[in-house]
Amino acid sequence: ATLVVCCRYQKTLLQLVYLSLISAAARSCVDLTSRSTMTALSLNQIALVCCFSAYLIVAKATPLPPNVLMFSAGFSDFSVLQRSKTLGAKLYGFAPTSKPVVVQVSGAATYTVPATVKPFVDPQEYHPDTSQEIPHGNYTWEATLHPAAAGGDYTVVVTDGSSNGTAKISHVTYGDVWFCSGQSNMALETFYTFSSDDLKKEVKTGKYKNLRHFMYGSMGLHYEATTAQWVTAYNSVASDNDTFVWHELSTSALKPSLNTTTNNHSPFAQFSATCMYFGVELIAERTRIGQDADVPIGLIQSAIGGSQIESWMDNETLTLCANESLHGGAIPDDSGRLYYGMVAPFANYSVAGWVWYQGENNVYGDMGNSINAVGYGCELPAMVDNWRRVWRAAPTSLFGVATLAAGGSEGNGHHMAGMRWSQTANYGVLPNNRMPHSFLAQVYDLGDPWAYLGDGKDNTSDPNHCASVPAGANCTMWNPSAWSPGVRQYAPQIRLNAPSGIPGNNFMGGIHPRLKRPVGARLAAAAVALLHGKGPVSGPTVTGCSYNGDAAVGTSSMVITFNKTLLADGDSVMVQQFNTNMTQWSGTDSSGLMVCAEFNAPTPPAGMACEAKCAAAGHCCTGLNSCNQMPSCAQGCAIANVTASLKACQATCQQVPHHCSFNVGNLSLQTCAACCQWTPSWPAPPGQSPFKSCSPDGYGECLEGCAYAHGAAPAPLFPTINATTCACQSWGSVPCDGGVKGQTNQWPCDPVHIPGSEFWYCEDGPGWKPPLPLRARGQQIARQRARARATARQQGLAVPRTPRNPYETIWTAAPLVALAPSDSGNEDVAVGVDLSLFVNRTVRAVRYAWPLGDDGDTCCPDAAASGDLKTSACIPAACPLLSRNGQLPANPFFARVTDVGKCACEPPQVCDA
Repeated sequence: ATLVVCCRYQKTLLQLVYLSLISAAARSCVDLTSRSTMTALSLNQIALVCCFSAYLIVAKATPLPPNVLMFSAGFSDFSVLQRSKTLGAKLYGFAPTSKPVVVQVSGAATYTVPATVKPFVDPQEYHPDTSQEIPHGNYTWEATLHPAAAGGDYTVVVTDGSSNGTAKISHVTYGDVWFCSGQSNMALETFYTFSSDDLKKEVKTGKYKNLRHFMYGSMGLHYEATTAQWVTAYNSVASDNDTFVWHELSTSALKPSLNTTTNNHSPFAQFSATCMYFGVELIAERTRIGQDADVPIGLIQSAIGGSQIESWMDNETLTLCANESLHGGAIPDDSGRLYYGMVAPFANYSVAGWVWYQGENNVYGDMGNSINAVGYGCELPAMVDNWRRVWRAAPTSLFGVATLAAGGSEGNGHHMAGMRWSQTANYGVLPNNRMPHSFLAQVYDLGDPWAYLGDGKDNTSDPNHCASVPAGANCTMWNPSAWSPGVRQYAPQIRLNAPSGIPGNNFMGGIHPRLKRPVGARLAAAAVALLHGKGPVSGPTVTGCSYNGDAAVGTSSMVITFNKTLLADGDSVMVQQFNTNMTQWSGTDSSGLMVCAEFNAPTPPAGMACEAKCAAAGHCCTGLNSCNQMPSCAQGCAIANVTASLKACQATCQQVPHHCSFNVGNLSLQTCAACCQWTPSWPAPPGQSPFKSCSPDGYGECLEGCAYAHGAAPAPLFPTINATTCACQSWGSVPCDGGVKGQTNQWPCDPVHIPGSEFWYCEDGPGWKPPLPLRARGQQIARQRARARATARQQGLAVPRTPRNPYETIWTAAPLVALAPSDSGNEDVAVGVDLSLFVNRTVRAVRYAWPLGDDGDTCCPDAAASGDLKTSACIPAACPLLSRNGQLPANPFFARVTDVGKCACEPPQVCDA
């Protein structure tokens, strides 16, 4: 934080909004802070040294180009141009005058084409992170080459006949070009990944000789603009041969990843890991199926850490969606600046497709829904549409998306499920009607295995360390033979925990998972399925469920079915072992299957008044709970005649004027909608809540379903739940002392007279919300508890536990079971749910890989891996559902269970088969 503040003060020098931790200066800074000199230098002193050294290095590495004929960025020796039978690749650049420009091509085909020369309308260029204008010609040239097949070794000469009017690039080839973009998990260097050294060894054997890569921008080198830019070819005058040029992997991978003299990373090491592994795995997949194995692959990286999606969209596209997040990312006033500075320069560069990995800096915002034109669910498909329109690419060019991995919530875990859902335009899978010609890699199960153990460095004084041999005494050893086959090969790399040969090497911890090669492999498998019709389009994707609950005998069963078409031919759904014993978890949630169920209400005795019958049936409790808790009472209670039968009481509840139906989140709810804004017409008596119901002298007709007191109501009321509590993804609490110093048992908790109890409410749904002063008081207490937990951990003391919200634990883990052939006609794409823990309970909703908070965003809920014990790394790909042959994880889903025993997902996703 100090470094960032320092560099913000140097804005007049370079406008380094974020210090480039990828640059040599930043790496020197990181090394400096980790050495013993840290004790002699203050953080502020280190910050000043690093900030100014970063300025000097960046300024020196990017001298201003002369006013000559030149290619634009992306074109250099060893460039890859997009192959096509019908669409010729374009070349373009700057010209000093309006003289005619001619492009000469020689190689497998030799020909000459004229270029179009135009005045440059907006001659202002943007140097990395500064508004300094870059000198160049005031004209642009552009030429369309002949369509060409894959391969070849071409030379391209551009000339205008003047002494400064010649530019040349050599060893140009044709293949498939992919543009990789997003934020830091796309920008994360290969240097920081487990598979980096192994990939270099593979390249030395002659593999991937047809792969080339080009890097444009990085964590700290931002190319911002407010209008579409043509970017100068820095390589024509750059002080080194590694900057802004194409590299052959067969050459770049042979160089040392780290220059120990300058601390610079090699072009191979600093290139995007996700993009690189996608490229090599695409070649591997094509080799496996025997199609296009020799087609060269060209990878262009244009990604900026900390950026939001709004930065990558033009201003017109931004107006199509409501609730954008225009502030808070790495780019000030996120409004298309990276689109104009880092996308537009490549819009005429013909490509086969795009790969997108972004979302962490949008998780705090509105996840939205594509059908409502709101939030990220609208923005991503809108951006894809725009890129397709402006890019020189076939209409069916593919767009790939990597969803967020565990650990990327930035403290907004309750939005992670919504983000991943919105990354599919809310259809739950790619491709779909809103995002055709797209593919997806789910990576929620590929969080960094060592995320809970800090950097995992070799520390023999720590009994919990597992990063070296011999490991600490408390380290739980692995059995890789029990790992899923899709990640088993990575076990030695993970166990060694030394990316690029450096123990514990990582970039900012678990927010940047280092297991990136399987991410690339999943993206490549999906791309090949769409390009060549072979392999899985996606992992298991829910199509529906059947639920049969028999309250009379206390038994129930459930079967969940999945889409067979999206799996590869002959593939099936696989269930792997998963610990559903929540007593062994560190929290109360996970990315396994979670079931929301209510206890079946007991039959009330005859002759009771309406309010007593409601209470006896588990429906209400004066002051805090009410008849809104179960659909049988219409989730809202009106006062009926005291002599009415229970049936008549319920009928009266359902007929009150305030009763209506509306949708919240993923569930359709019945409730008294008018009560959301209801206030009593007269003040409540001292010490009593105005939200009383089911009482002849009640001060309100209904109480919304998400305001409950912790420890304030007798069983079976606490286990009684409704659709609102199932759907709630974020809970808050306020103290029962009302926040008034020296007073206890003030409203809203006084009716139950439980000192020290907590009043829980749903932050993300309808229902009673505490007054703002009480909410502020609750948030203050939550922060105090968080600090106390952090302090206790640092001091090695017992960690104080936050009081548990009883309604947050209504979700219970349920084991998934493989079906025998006799159990189902489609057992290869269906699984059963073990409901033995749900006797005398009715299932209301199910969710899978759909965390409600940070503690649930894991496939390793065991306390040994993710809790305070921390004696084991998290085994990757450990969630229970995946495809057997493709080894792809199931797509997340959240479905309510209808009264007829079918699943129903929130539109536009459909899962009611």
